Amino acid sequence: MRLILIAQFPSINFSPTIPYICELVDRLKPKLDIKLVRWIKPPQNQLKINVDGCSKSNPGSAGAGGILRDHTGHMIMAFATYLGNCIIQMVNGNITPFWQIREEITHVQNITSQGFFQLEHIFREGNLVANQLANLGERIK
Repeated sequence: MRLILIAQFPSINFSPTIPYICELVDRLKPKLDIKLVRWIKPPQNQLKINVDGCSKSNPGSAGAGGILRDHTGHMIMAFATYLGNCIIQMVNGNITPFWQIREEITHVQNITSQGFFQLEHIFREGNLVANQLANLGERIK
């Protein structure tokens, strides 16, 4: 036990006694970072679209999916699409889109550049529907 502790925490001077090591281990507490993750409805008379992408490698077989909901949380539409072999940085302009989806990517870039959208990160747990649709899109080649 002493050798394991010395290997894991070389900066701490451990006493060779078993009672000291047991007391030290009892005082060690794992750091937990707990966050509430949930989907939040948009304000009244607004819509929210959650989108996600998946890539099975980098680059690799990729898909995208999303769901559009109203302020009550009801689905208006959803989509899943195969993107081919790529990474999902096309919308950000980091890579050139494939010709098959160039028009759609350009359309998304134009819409988001008009300033009527708020882009935010959401953890996967709060974006499960879009995540599942993106994985479905990757499989529907």
